[in-house]
Amino acid sequence: MFLKNLDLQKIDKKSCILVFDLSFQHEFLSLLKTLIDLGLSFGFGNKKVLETIPYPFEEILSHKIYSIKIKLKEQSILCFSSGTDNRPKAILRSIKSWHNSFSIVKKILKNDLDAVGIFFGKLTHSLPLFSCLESLSRNQLPILLPPLKILSFFEIKSNSNFIIWSTPVHLHFIVDYFIKKKTTSKKNIRYVFIGGTSLTPQLKENIKEVFHNPLIYEFFGSSETSFISIKHPEDPIQRYSRVCDGVSVKILNSAHQKLPSSKRGFLWIKSNQLFTRYLSKHKIKRLGSYICIDDMGSREKNGWIRFEGRSNEWITISGNNINISDLEIRIQKLLDLDEMILLELSDRKKENYLVLVIKQQISNFIWSEWKCRIRNQFGSQCIPRLFHVFSHWPLLASGKLDRKKIKYEIQQSLYHCSEKKYRSP
Repeated sequence: MFLKNLDLQKIDKKSCILVFDLSFQHEFLSLLKTLIDLGLSFGFGNKKVLETIPYPFEEILSHKIYSIKIKLKEQSILCFSSGTDNRPKAILRSIKSWHNSFSIVKKILKNDLDAVGIFFGKLTHSLPLFSCLESLSRNQLPILLPPLKILSFFEIKSNSNFIIWSTPVHLHFIVDYFIKKKTTSKKNIRYVFIGGTSLTPQLKENIKEVFHNPLIYEFFGSSETSFISIKHPEDPIQRYSRVCDGVSVKILNSAHQKLPSSKRGFLWIKSNQLFTRYLSKHKIKRLGSYICIDDMGSREKNGWIRFEGRSNEWITISGNNINISDLEIRIQKLLDLDEMILLELSDRKKENYLVLVIKQQISNFIWSEWKCRIRNQFGSQCIPRLFHVFSHWPLLASGKLDRKKIKYEIQQSLYHCSEKKYRSP
């Protein structure tokens, strides 16, 4: 085994983070509980990822284990998040804050504490790492599946009860496979935990059908804040969710003034699940013991929170402020589309406009009908100026859509079309 020549007892707990190479994450999976019990700080990555961190590191086991030299106040775990803009953030969280998050999950599981976690992706990212450590905290060895390799799901032989941890994008590929085969899963999927973005109503119904009505929980928050709120299986479809125990939320405007119910503002979070600090070049917004990472939302009279995306998801079109993330969900439901993306672009006059991205070509008649329905439901400012067919949607390593890449390729396509149109004969 890789660690047989490494004396873990000699590792300085106060000034070292062990980073395990992603290529060997399966081999290291069973060792994580030992590392936690020894009080060591750790994470997953590779040399390329570590070079983005402004701290010295060295190989202590060739191409397998690295050591970051950094002063630590307490045992911590390093994870990464690609966020919404594909700028990797290196995030340090204390092991205590992770366990505070795990306790919320245990309250939900109640009599199913022996359920085994299944997750997709790489342990460098916060959601797979969280789901892995959560299972280990209940003495269950989790099952790690490669992202988008659907058939690996069918190779699971155990008859255990399972929890699936996933982004909607990853889960869509599995569910869609079952739907196309007109069959359902034979595995005992008792719970589905969704993070990263909201579920569409159609995907939620498909999950229930394929996995025989599991309990579906959507959690809202980020790598920095962990669980802020959770939408329970019996909660309404709208993006309202219940604030978790131990979490306090303030809705403030840009001048840090408190806003009344239903008024949108910045979410400021106080929690026992907060991260410690960034190791990358990102700044933390603090207000006393509260932090803000530019999540927007409002509070309902019953105390529930409505998440309305990051501040950079709000755009102005024809003088109207539009939440592009929320509008995307509404248009997808209105047009009854399984998959679509709504992006904003700017024209030569630097005016914003919307582009509807779909996977299959449609006729001009259908496009005209769609625009008419969108105008009648949401107003003329919400009508996409054009649609673009994009058959293959690239993903970030975290399992989220790489909207930045899709946007860039559409811009390049439009630019070349414009060049051809205005080129002199």
